[in-house]
Amino acid sequence: MGILKMTLVIALLAVTIETVSAADAASAVERRKIESELKALESQLNTSDKTANKAQTALNAEKKKQAELEKRKQALKDSLSDPKFMTMEERLARLEAKNVEKAKPTEAATENTGEDEDVSGVEVSFSIDMASAYVFRGSTFNDGAVLQPGIEIGGLPITVGVWANFDIDDYDGAANDGQFSEIDIFASYTLPIPSELLEVSVAYCEYTYPGAGGDPTASLDADGSAQAEGTFGVSDREAAISFGLDLPLAPSVAINYGIEGGIEKDLYVEACIAHELELGEVTVELGAALGFLSPDEGESGLSHANVSASCSYKMLSVSVTSVNSIDDDVLPDVEDGGSYDVGVYAIVGVSQSF
Repeated sequence: MGILKMTLVIALLAVTIETVSAADAASAVERRKIESELKALESQLNTSDKTANKAQTALNAEKKKQAELEKRKQALKDSLSDPKFMTMEERLARLEAKNVEKAKPTEAATENTGEDEDVSGVEVSFSIDMASAYVFRGSTFNDGAVLQPGIEIGGLPITVGVWANFDIDDYDGAANDGQFSEIDIFASYTLPIPSELLEVSVAYCEYTYPGAGGDPTASLDADGSAQAEGTFGVSDREAAISFGLDLPLAPSVAINYGIEGGIEKDLYVEACIAHELELGEVTVELGAALGFLSPDEGESGLSHANVSASCSYKMLSVSVTSVNSIDDDVLPDVEDGGSYDVGVYAIVGVSQSF
């Protein structure tokens, strides 16, 4: 019996071992199968990631290309809005739209009859300058200190203003110190032409000389001379037309013609260029001007050239101008009985607009 039991136990152990071995073999096969499938999936995922990366790169490139195309499209549209590519009908339509827009504040002000009348389109500018000399078109009117206040009203179809010169020094007796030697009244109008590059304006100015004293009711003779020497009625009248281009250096030309007074039939033409630099809140402007004078009597030709530099910050401004005579026959020196005297002068000014 003992031997039989031992034999049965051994047989049972053998069967158990064989069953476990078979199970282990099956598990090993299944494991290898799972590992193989996992490896294949990992390979597929890697391939998918690479494909996705390539697709994203292509998408980004396409988006960049699309942005460049949109930018180019906008640039072409902007170039077509340049006046030189516009038809006359398009220019007229744009000009009409601008004129309508400008007229809106005036129409609103006309319709509003209450106390709160809308005058938002009107701009009033005040200025006062302290100058080391009074020089106008190359001629010196005072080689000493002067005050020059002014007021200008814009935002209307016509711009109007008043400017004056107050002599602080007497210019060696040639001027009356402590008095206004000149008060100018002017008006200008910008013509509604169909151009974004060219601006044309016409102007009228009356130069009056109250500092001479005398009868304030006196008037001018037909030839433009005062009835009495040194009367308040002494004045010069001038009409002008100017042309400005919206181009680099802002070139402009002004043609002035005397219609009455001491400058009657005198022609003065001035060509200017200017360039502005914005340095934060400070504006620097460099400019140059060339004058041509053709008086009713006397020599005609280039009279003088100015070179100027100015700097402005908010309400304050400072400028220096160099005045250079070109032809002594046209603009004689003061020592030769002419009016060219001051070669350099400076101005410090304050201005404010409302």
